[in-house]
Amino acid sequence: MKASDLMVGDWVNYKSPSSGKLQPIKIENIYGVEFNCEVEDWNIISGKSISDTEPIELTEEILVKNGFGKVNNQYFFGQVEIKELRDCWVVTINKEDADIDINIHYIHQLQHLLRLCGIEKED
Repeated sequence: MKASDLMVGDWVNYKSPSSGKLQPIKIENIYGVEFNCEVEDWNIISGKSISDTEPIELTEEILVKNGFGKVNNQYFFGQVEIKELRDCWVVTINKEDADIDINIHYIHQLQHLLRLCGIEKED
């Protein structure tokens, strides 16, 4: 991934250069091509390379675990509606002045979209 693909608060996979093992992390700070992050046990690790990160695929399991309700193969959270297509997820955000539709694949893309629309969801 590139630094321009990430924002503080994003969840991505960190791939250890030594073991190749993937671990989900939450980006805490970004500086240049390195970052600090929070790992599952709430420890902060620092000085890691952004090039060692990979996006996390958005899945039904992730949506359900994060409070999205399911009705007829669509997922809802407030004014957000998500449906799965063959090769991506379509996110529709119903705002007062306009509806927004965008295709996404990864968790961090959903996080960016929700933030840009002023929808706070921390999980």
